[in-house]
Amino acid sequence: MTMVASPINSFTYRNDSDTSIQLTTCSTLVTVELPKFRKSLSELESVGDKMMYCFRYQSTFNSIPKELQCPELEKLFGISNFASLTENEQNMYMREFKEKMDRLSELHTAECKGLEKGRAEANLQMAKDMKQKNLPVSLISELTHLSVEEIERL
Repeated sequence: MTMVASPINSFTYRNDSDTSIQLTTCSTLVTVELPKFRKSLSELESVGDKMMYCFRYQSTFNSIPKELQCPELEKLFGISNFASLTENEQNMYMREFKEKMDRLSELHTAECKGLEKGRAEANLQMAKDMKQKNLPVSLISELTHLSVEEIERL
């Protein structure tokens, strides 16, 4: 039986010096030797395995294997796809992405303005109703956040 070397190496550095202020007492450096990672798709057990498999074999993918499709790796594939584009394609992608974000921002702003306008109209109507019930103007102002002058003009 041959023993397979682990692709993951961990080195821990301890600082036993009392001569300076330390944020931590030890640090751990973890490295991954991808050539030593030899699991097949069917042997992948964890997200870590899937990630190492991606790093090791991604250049051979024509499409994302179904075994690797999981939320944790979506960002990795997105970054890899972007990195594989030419500079012109990246610029076009970024321009389209910015335009999409601008449109979403405009829609959100319009939605917020619509809500604000609706609230303002509701406050005016509530102030009118309160004024008709002869509530004190100061109380109406406090409850509706309208100025005394606005309430008196109603």
